[in-house]
Amino acid sequence: MVNINEKILQRYMGFHNQRDEYQKNEMYHVLANGTIYMFGLVTLSLITSLCWDVYFQQFSAATPILLVIQLFIYLYNTLNGRKVRQEGEKELIESYNQKHYLHQLSILKGQMIYASILLFTANLTATSYMMAIIDNHSPQLDLFDILGTLVETGILTTAIYYLRKSMMEKKF
Repeated sequence: MVNINEKILQRYMGFHNQRDEYQKNEMYHVLANGTIYMFGLVTLSLITSLCWDVYFQQFSAATPILLVIQLFIYLYNTLNGRKVRQEGEKELIESYNQKHYLHQLSILKGQMIYASILLFTANLTATSYMMAIIDNHSPQLDLFDILGTLVETGILTTAIYYLRKSMMEKKF
């Protein structure tokens, strides 16, 4: 039975016959980069849509839909990435050393950047829309909302980073 990743490879990468591991890895690399670019474009579109809504003081369906799409992309990538890393660690890592720890730390830093972008856009969108709905007025956004969201996101992702890093240190 062919899984969804194989179907995507067959459809968009021209993968119809059996390929060796190098070719599969290259195809997965191209798809992973495409997904990262898609996340960036959806994030940019979400912020543009939110600014549009605030500027014209209206509600649009695009902003919540883009937020849901962004959340789906984030969850899909996070869950599949975790699964791939766990399979790779079981097969390749026999003993944990400093090099492996530094590699895991660099992966964690990338994840925290990715999570902070998601948290910032989701928090900003949700607070501007929820406060507008609760207070029964059009969406508004000012510099203090943006700075407050940046601070909240920074504190949360920093706390998560150091918590995860301390959990990693106990492994080694």
